[in-house]
Amino acid sequence: MSPTRTGRVVAGPHARPVTHARSVTGAALVAALVAGGITAGAGAATAADDTPVALAEAVSVATTSGTVPDLPAQVEVGTASGGTRTVPVDWQVADLRFDRTYATYAVAGDAAGLAVSAAVEVVPGSVEYFVDSGPAASTPPYAAVAAVADLRNDAADRRSTAPDAWGYVNEGDADVGARSGDVADKDATGWWARGRAGTSRPIVYRLPLDAGTHTVTLGFEEWWSGPRQMKVSVVAPDGTATVVAPSVTVSNASATARNAVASGTVELAQAGTAQVRVEIAGGTEAPVVSWLAVAAGEVAVDTTPFVVEAPTITPGSGLYPAAQEVSITAPEGATVRYTTDGTVPTVAHGTRYTGPFTLATSATVRAVAVDEGVASPVARSVLDIEPVPADGYDTVPVGRTWYDTDGNPIQAHGGGFLEKDGWYYWVGENKSHDAASFLGVSLYRSQDLVNWEYVKDILTPASHPELADCKVERPKLLYNDATDTFVLWGHWETADSYAASHLVVATSSTVDGDYTFLDHFRPGAGSVHTEEADPTYTGDDERWGYGSRDFTVFTDPDTGQGYLVGSQDHLSMRLYPLTDDYTGVDWEASYPLFEGERREAPAVAKIGDRFVMITSGQSGWYPNQAYVASTTDITDPDAWSDLEPVGNNTTYYSQPTNIMSVTRADGGTEHVYMGDRWDAGTLGRSTYVWLPLEVDDDGITLDFRPTWSLDTTTGAVSAPTTPLVSEGREATSSAAVAGRPASAAVDGVVTNLNRSGDSTNYFQPTGVPFTWQVDLGEVLPLDRVDLAWRSWNGSETYARYTVLGSVDGVTWERVASRLDNTTVGFTSDELAGAWRHVRVAVEQVVNDHNGNDASWAAGLVEVQVYAAADAWERGATYDTGDEVTHDGSLWRAGWWTRDEPGTGVWGSWQEIATDADGVDRWTPSRVFDTGDVVRHDGVTYRARWWTRNQEPGSRNGPWQATDA
Repeated sequence: MSPTRTGRVVAGPHARPVTHARSVTGAALVAALVAGGITAGAGAATAADDTPVALAEAVSVATTSGTVPDLPAQVEVGTASGGTRTVPVDWQVADLRFDRTYATYAVAGDAAGLAVSAAVEVVPGSVEYFVDSGPAASTPPYAAVAAVADLRNDAADRRSTAPDAWGYVNEGDADVGARSGDVADKDATGWWARGRAGTSRPIVYRLPLDAGTHTVTLGFEEWWSGPRQMKVSVVAPDGTATVVAPSVTVSNASATARNAVASGTVELAQAGTAQVRVEIAGGTEAPVVSWLAVAAGEVAVDTTPFVVEAPTITPGSGLYPAAQEVSITAPEGATVRYTTDGTVPTVAHGTRYTGPFTLATSATVRAVAVDEGVASPVARSVLDIEPVPADGYDTVPVGRTWYDTDGNPIQAHGGGFLEKDGWYYWVGENKSHDAASFLGVSLYRSQDLVNWEYVKDILTPASHPELADCKVERPKLLYNDATDTFVLWGHWETADSYAASHLVVATSSTVDGDYTFLDHFRPGAGSVHTEEADPTYTGDDERWGYGSRDFTVFTDPDTGQGYLVGSQDHLSMRLYPLTDDYTGVDWEASYPLFEGERREAPAVAKIGDRFVMITSGQSGWYPNQAYVASTTDITDPDAWSDLEPVGNNTTYYSQPTNIMSVTRADGGTEHVYMGDRWDAGTLGRSTYVWLPLEVDDDGITLDFRPTWSLDTTTGAVSAPTTPLVSEGREATSSAAVAGRPASAAVDGVVTNLNRSGDSTNYFQPTGVPFTWQVDLGEVLPLDRVDLAWRSWNGSETYARYTVLGSVDGVTWERVASRLDNTTVGFTSDELAGAWRHVRVAVEQVVNDHNGNDASWAAGLVEVQVYAAADAWERGATYDTGDEVTHDGSLWRAGWWTRDEPGTGVWGSWQEIATDADGVDRWTPSRVFDTGDVVRHDGVTYRARWWTRNQEPGSRNGPWQATDA
């Protein structure tokens, strides 16, 4: 039988829906959603109004096979303001046949713009029993079926109290135990039999039945591991046994293997009480049951899994230098829903795919195919869209894909730098194959440190047989003036391990030549006994020499003496003088450094009369806290200062590789920290974190700056003025662990004093999801928020979250979304608009190593909110272009002024406002020129000539709507 097709169903007054809350209901549910910034619909609520944000109660109905269900014409929804109201709903049933008996259909609906769904149980018209197994007397599936069928069971389930009373058998609780779960899902709850293997108890139901033919159907789900093999039989009142299913198996081996349905017919010669028995059929796992049903007569029940194949998203995951057209294909007859906001599409949630669409910015596209109310596994494509700058770079792309002058991503990881004859040279690992094995040492050159020209790979596996099957990491380049030779150093390992711990050295007479391999070795091999064996050592005296892993080389600019420092083993470092030609090390003059501190990845520079060394901890490809130490006498192992933390607890998700010194025009020196942001899964997409180092009498400071520039002609470093406005402000959270208050995330302590394991100072929630928020004290136009996440080395995690802003602490608007975030340790989000309150709403914390939930590791080390500019000060003078904040707005000086911003539209100050997507908003005081694009009252306009204080919308004015 086919259902009548009506497209969308709006039920009449005789609809019999059954609504049940799964956990919390009505206003309590909505309040929880709004407070946490978590929305059940397609978008975030932006105003304290009656906009629907979530169903107040889940909708469950039932229908007979082949019949369109009678769905409610209206549903109750929670609103953005925390209340509830009733709204009409359109149910989308045109593509549904409702012919899979005992299936649960998810029917999508639109409730005043809110995507909702209803669960529809499909049963045969002759159904006699519908038992939703478990301890609950009523469940949504049972209540829905009971509303459309004349059932013999008057409860979802119950214990049989007499030989002729329906229910499960559990004498003295010795037979079965209850599985708890979501009662709205008939597969999620039920009974499990006690015992294992030969001691396993059967699961037995007593069901009074009339004489004749009956169809018995049972549903099973593997709640643990399995595999679980079960036999289903029916014992008639006269003792005759009928095997319904000799063996039915469930396991967690795959999504389709987790559930099973068994069905068969039995003939009863006489009326009476029959027994339905589920017993172990093989293996050791005891049987389970989720639900059972009995229908009079012979009913066809399709027990094969209904599987919907996942759609295909094109293009697939990758890095793209321009906007991409995305297309999604699905199996024939299926529809597709997709998301790009980090949420997971379902039968009801997501945009219905109707044709290709364009993505101009990075996003994760998720899609499901939907057929007969069943969604496929989620398909996923991560599109990292980082446009190639048309006119080259004028700022450092911190933590973003960095393209060379040919438009290809720079492959120079773990790099070293050399300045020679007016050029800067950058050598590094070519990881374009996304593997640790050696592919090549790439050479780039630049005259401004931001626009880099690819020269060539100067060392490759073909350079020498000893390089054909190995790893070469963290290459560094020196020039020896005495020999007029360029010397390339690296860390060499066999392809299959990190046990060799060798150095490798090669030379060339020109910087861009084909470098000649000289040797790979351990310093002191053949003379020094150490604890760590070298599998490549050919001797039998255990004189393996000093191991050398992450390292760097550098020269004293005052003497020309070269040095090499590297990780000797997993505990200590070792510093060596280089030989005069820079091609060897003097191991006899070496000394251990930072013993027991587990440091690696050194970067060294001479600043003034001190050698400064920044190192990382040891956590594989994952970030950790950098530490700095210094000395005025590099020959004295006891002259080094104590290690002190620098940067934040993950060094802004980077690992040091170099410190660059640039001489300013005034004779001073600027210093630049250069680090790698490793992508453990796709090494070729690892990026670079370069930041200015601030050096003064108090030491070295490394602050995060998402945008900054360096003028190599003058040596001047410049960055936007964005004052930190959150530190020390009042912070609150949804719930905090004792001793780990919300205030810990705004106390100014960003570092980690532990060498491994957990962070030392952080806010910790009692669970996930959670919210954390700060009151900035006044409404301010904001620039960004930097989030330093609690980090446990060895179990690094990432958080999926949103950032919300509020003026009054009551009405919240989403200003940033990272629901698809996979970046561990540190994230930075641009903010738009003016806000007093900033909230971070975390929905999930995930272990990056295995994808498991990691709620135990949730926490925030520091939340740093930055304003768009400094506050205006009465009596101060400002020059053309200076920006300030005042009365919740951002202002830019049009000329020299001491006036107060906002005192007149024709004054010296122009109000600057920008929407979240980067489009300027029209303001009366701002000057716009021909071609400028603005948005006003939701419409986008382009200026036809110079204008100020002329509102867009007039037919004859300076503004023309862009779609006109």
